[in-house]
Amino acid sequence: MEITNIAVFFSDHGLGHLTRTAPIINSLYNLYPKATFHIITAVNPFFIKERLQEIPENQIRLLNIKISTGVSEEENSVNTCPIKTIERWQLHYKQHFEPYIGKEIKPFIDDLIIRTKTKEEEEEKLNSMVFKIEAFLKPFFIQLVVFDVPEIAPLIAKRLNEEYNKKNLNHNEVKNEKKEMNWPISVGVSNWLWEWIYDHCMDHITKDQMNDKNTIIGKLNNKDITMNELIKEKELMVFQSRSLYTIFGKTDLFIRLPCYTNDFPYNKDVYSNIDINKENNYTTLKSLGNHWPITETIKKAKFTKEEMKNYIVRKCKLSENTTIDISKMKIMMYSFGGLSFPSSNLIKQHEPNWNIPEDWILIVMCATTSNNTEEEHFCPPNVVNLTFTDLGNDSIDFARDLLLGIDVMVGKTSYGTVTECLYHQIPTLYMERRGMIEHPLTEKGLIENLGKECCCLVEGEEVINATTSLFDKANNVLKAIKVRSKESIRSDLEFDGGRIGASLIQEYLLN
Repeated sequence: MEITNIAVFFSDHGLGHLTRTAPIINSLYNLYPKATFHIITAVNPFFIKERLQEIPENQIRLLNIKISTGVSEEENSVNTCPIKTIERWQLHYKQHFEPYIGKEIKPFIDDLIIRTKTKEEEEEKLNSMVFKIEAFLKPFFIQLVVFDVPEIAPLIAKRLNEEYNKKNLNHNEVKNEKKEMNWPISVGVSNWLWEWIYDHCMDHITKDQMNDKNTIIGKLNNKDITMNELIKEKELMVFQSRSLYTIFGKTDLFIRLPCYTNDFPYNKDVYSNIDINKENNYTTLKSLGNHWPITETIKKAKFTKEEMKNYIVRKCKLSENTTIDISKMKIMMYSFGGLSFPSSNLIKQHEPNWNIPEDWILIVMCATTSNNTEEEHFCPPNVVNLTFTDLGNDSIDFARDLLLGIDVMVGKTSYGTVTECLYHQIPTLYMERRGMIEHPLTEKGLIENLGKECCCLVEGEEVINATTSLFDKANNVLKAIKVRSKESIRSDLEFDGGRIGASLIQEYLLN
């Protein structure tokens, strides 16, 4: 089967979504080498180019547009903030989905869709990403849509399918035939969907707080809001998100990554969330087991561990010490992706007071400025503030190259971080993400595949102050990974999820 046009939606809420989906897209290119890949995301083009290295640049079209809101964190925390999350969702939904679906989603869906739109509503469509994405894809016949979690992807897939069937119907009327097309085939790839994350974004709130329903707990869109009102707004957000995946969306195949939730909205009644047998709009569910997706380019190391350690040492002031024994230096990395904690400002406030052990070097990847700034003198001699721009200038790939030199990772239990730590077998210190329901799943994946003694929970205060206890824990997990037994980890861990995922898509297309 000739597949020539594939639309790909990467959630732009962090970099992990691109990291985990790109291996499948690269493998799809190997199966369909003539295909053009129409990429839709606001992820920095630098990362797209880095992660999709296996696809020729002339076969990639990019629409750099924001498509996801995700969850928001409390200030200087990895905990979710329901109020900020709901505010962002409401703005997102109003601008992009409301012009096409309407403000209220009611059981009378058919009446809602066919109601007459006002001139003002028609003009609002022009500001929606739906309009911009459809204009981007319109010149091409899209046969395959692949996405991780953005609600916009299944909506676009369904709208394209309806458009193709209109044209097909007009064509077949001449031949007196009635045959519906299923193009484009829509495929989701993830271990969860946003509606599930939103549904659990208040799980970390105490029972006493939840029961105090009439007390004002904050401001939503600059208006006082009670707990009872907040719960209702959250429920509406969940329902709106769920409807975009199901009622208003098209997902033919959904591939579940390792560490997936069992709570997907597919093949269920969207109002009751009860399983139903529904021939129309049915979604086939497949699983990758313990086969994690990682790009082939990451497997092709350009440097050795020693070369990366030398690179890191040269980046810090310790390089001025000619008596330093690099072989005895241990390297720790702070990597928290797009989270607000630790923010660059918070790091700058605390770095001058850090007392890093003499046998450790600490790399901070969350800093917005590198060591090559006027603030360099505030940085302790064995601390390196690195940005992705620095790495790009030095032709260093973060996941393939830099991580070779890391002895201990300090970060969050995001999918990208966990996958990379498992691949490089880096002992990990991680913070609990309260309110982020994915955390127990990825934490379990980390422990089962790395070893319980090789990862450890740490507190925010330990991280921002680079405390002695943090380095004590780092020494413990580093020692443990050198002496761990085979019985302490799963034996079925593989990194061929990209190839397997693409094969599942090809098998579905053939069937």
